[in-house]
Amino acid sequence: MKLNLWILVGVLGTVAGLEAVETPVIRGGDKTVAVSMEIANAEEVKLTVTVGPDDYDWDQAVWGNPVFVMKDGTRLDATTFEPCRAVVGYAQLGKNRNPLNSKTSVSIAGETFSKFLFAHAPSTVILPVPPGAVRFEAKSGLVSPPGKGSCTFVAEAGEFSQNERKAECIALATNQLAADALERGFAPPVPVAGLAARLLVVVLAVLVAVKGVGDDPD
Repeated sequence: MKLNLWILVGVLGTVAGLEAVETPVIRGGDKTVAVSMEIANAEEVKLTVTVGPDDYDWDQAVWGNPVFVMKDGTRLDATTFEPCRAVVGYAQLGKNRNPLNSKTSVSIAGETFSKFLFAHAPSTVILPVPPGAVRFEAKSGLVSPPGKGSCTFVAEAGEFSQNERKAECIALATNQLAADALERGFAPPVPVAGLAARLLVVVLAVLVAVKGVGDDPD
């Protein structure tokens, strides 16, 4: 049933221009599992870590080296983007910091990460996709002792936030992209949606000004 469900999700995702990737169950001491997902048509990436066949004890889940890959091959550190939503099963979301011991790096089966999202399961983190990004990549694993904890990592591309926070997150992602582009020596293209919004604001401002000129004074 679970396999059929994810086949259905994959089919629907393809039709809608979206994608979903699920890892096998990962336990403490296991090597990391690479996650790679196309996100060219997505506005957001949702990173979910589910509790395995046991309970949530020791489910110290980490998304290591999460990056947005741009059309030109540039790799943007996803930990620099403010999440649109972050819910974790214990402590709080750690961005390049383990909230359980305050260390700024984590090790998983011999791999060390200084860039990571620590999201104790069950957890959901939604990140805005920066304009021009075509792929999301990360390495998933547990920092728990060998044999402790068990989780499944699920990455989905699509549109998940339905509140005012989403617009703020997209704006932050666009600003972050602009800052990164300036550091590299070129200006990024203005997204069509963002340009249209700016033009609409200008038009409304002009209409209000014209109406104000034509009004009789009190």
